[in-house]
Amino acid sequence: AEPAIHCGVFAFDHIAGPPLEGIFNFIGNTIARHHEYQADAYSAKISKAYATNLQSSLANLAVGSNEDPDTPFFWEMLHNSHPSVAKRWAAVEEVKRQVYGNTSVLIQDAALRRGQGLAAAGNRLRKQ
Repeated sequence: AEPAIHCGVFAFDHIAGPPLEGIFNFIGNTIARHHEYQADAYSAKISKAYATNLQSSLANLAVGSNEDPDTPFFWEMLHNSHPSVAKRWAAVEEVKRQVYGNTSVLIQDAALRRGQGLAAAGNRLRKQ
């Protein structure tokens, strides 16, 4: 009777276990990333200052950590329980646009640096 139990444990640990663990990790990480986006959106909706401070904290986290701020999509889906810093920053920016109706100074700065000029950047802001 004991060899059958050992064979069953071995089969589960080495044949059935790893794929099941991968599926459960994928589902759990997806739920955790969704909750992280919800938490960021909640704090961004409290006030514009909270949203700006959250973005500043995310930028500091990206500079201070030793990981890619914008991890590839598939790597994030398979291995990360939190969204990348760049995706969280962009999600907070989108909440700011929806709730407060204007763009970030960093976005405006980037538009000017790309050579679109003051008039083009101003026209784009007026359309929003």
